[in-house]
Amino acid sequence: RMFIKTGGNVGIGTSAPSYKFDVYGTDDITMRIHRPSSGLALTDTCGIGFSHRGDTNTSTSDTRAAIVSTYNGSLYLCTEPGGNLNSNPVDHAALSIVGTTQNVGIGTTSPTTLTEMRGVVPTLTLSSSESKTWSIGDDIAKISFFSRDGSGIGAHETGFILNKTENGGASLSGALVFGVANYNTIAAEAMRIDNDGKVLIGDAASHTSDLLQIETPASGGGH
Repeated sequence: RMFIKTGGNVGIGTSAPSYKFDVYGTDDITMRIHRPSSGLALTDTCGIGFSHRGDTNTSTSDTRAAIVSTYNGSLYLCTEPGGNLNSNPVDHAALSIVGTTQNVGIGTTSPTTLTEMRGVVPTLTLSSSESKTWSIGDDIAKISFFSRDGSGIGAHETGFILNKTENGGASLSGALVFGVANYNTIAAEAMRIDNDGKVLIGDAASHTSDLLQIETPASGGGH
């Protein structure tokens, strides 16, 4: 039923545990963590925490990553470099799956759509002639694409898709921005779709009210 080897490895369902804790079983759920008599709030979680240290001390509070769940079946992947996930770990959730809706959130614990991403981009080059520094609190979601050279060293952003949903810039309120770059250069805006449906391809600094505008990059000429 349970076996403890002389070296300290513990096995459940096996007499030859290969790890500190080794569980063998044929059930669909081999191991369960249960929290009885708990509340139903988002902060009432049960789960597994992970701790790393640079010394041999036994940690009592240094939990830097965790996988936790709440009463409604929501699942959260939480991270905190300061190691304070022992209380209210959902406050530090990086990835959320809401049990009642099955919605997935990245950077948010309350996604309202099937997949929702939120984040902050502190500094972003929009084009060769236009740049903006976003402040903390700007509601930005960004997907970046990276590639590496032949030696597997030096990942560089080769493109991005960015969504700005708050009023933080006159021309970027509610815009979907697409950026590309050559290897080892800063990815810059190549196309955007504004919140009113206007499409701009090319130099963002020459944006007009045309429904479709095509510009030579960073030149300001040639509709």
